[in-house]
Amino acid sequence: TPTTYTLKNHNIQSFNNSTLGSVNGTAVTVSGNASVIGDYLMLTERNNDKQGGITIPASGLNEAPLHVSFDAISTKTSGAADGFSYSFGPDVNAASTSPNAEVGTGTKLTVSFSNYGSNSRGIRIYYNPASNQSLTTTVGSVMLAYSSNLNWMGTRSKVAINVDNSGKLTLTLNGSVIFNNVQLPADYLTSNKAT
Repeated sequence: TPTTYTLKNHNIQSFNNSTLGSVNGTAVTVSGNASVIGDYLMLTERNNDKQGGITIPASGLNEAPLHVSFDAISTKTSGAADGFSYSFGPDVNAASTSPNAEVGTGTKLTVSFSNYGSNSRGIRIYYNPASNQSLTTTVGSVMLAYSSNLNWMGTRSKVAINVDNSGKLTLTLNGSVIFNNVQLPADYLTSNKAT
């Protein structure tokens, strides 16, 4: 019998107007070169040396199950820019320039989509990446999983990140499983996820 979880909506954003809304009275913000255009959020233009991000404030809920889903549109198939990431933690800062945007920020969970170089492209799961984290393909204590999947490049993709009550992460891309039940460190379960 599958385990079921009741998840609470934290933030649902359609980007169909310039008002991004708020969570628990704190505004959702964009930083750097990010902007709302039409009905989507553009993190960066397709130019070199651009960086943008969105910060969604903490929910105030200290719960282990996590479900995040978004549509990602990448127009890049080669050259230029480096990728994007989703970071979840109390010290995440979308305006930070260190580490690189595709590695994410903060000392907790990061899902990285990198299209940099020819040998380091792919999707990674990091936990507690260093400020100088490299785009290695070797799985270890910080980079928990790596996939050379590039099906998200040059197209629109549906990304879903699910972490269950036992701290196991599953990531799907357009409904296909990329990572299945990757065990996050015990720190994920014991950390306060409300802030």
